Amino acid sequence: MFDLLIADMRNKAHARGLPDTTGAMVRMFLSDGSLSQILFRCMSFCQRIGLKPLAAILYRLNALITHATIGRNADLGPGFVIMHSSGVVINTNVRAGRNLVVFHGVTLGEEHNHSPVLGDDVYIGAGAKVI
Repeated sequence: MFDLLIADMRNKAHARGLPDTTGAMVRMFLSDGSLSQILFRCMSFCQRIGLKPLAAILYRLNALITHATIGRNADLGPGFVIMHSSGVVINTNVRAGRNLVVFHGVTLGEEHNHSPVLGDDVYIGAGAKVI
């Protein structure tokens, strides 16, 4: 879990044009959208090791505090970045590779039981809908 969080923050610093330094990493942990990333990674970890009630609590907490709804079984590779968490909705069946960057108002949804499968190094701008 911690390796994923570090990769997420490194990619967030890179996306913002910052160097790969300790100061930049601390700044990224405190920046907008990072709490939703951290809660998602913690929720995913709990889900994987069988602490599903705790995962459900973290899911609701993420939605309540950060206004980001990310499904408990979403599989998002290392380097996952949320620049601004407000209005982000990611379906539980979404799969993404490394270095996914999303902005506010992004929906990665599902239609007719099909969810997006995204590759590596994907950037999704504000307000985009991928169904």
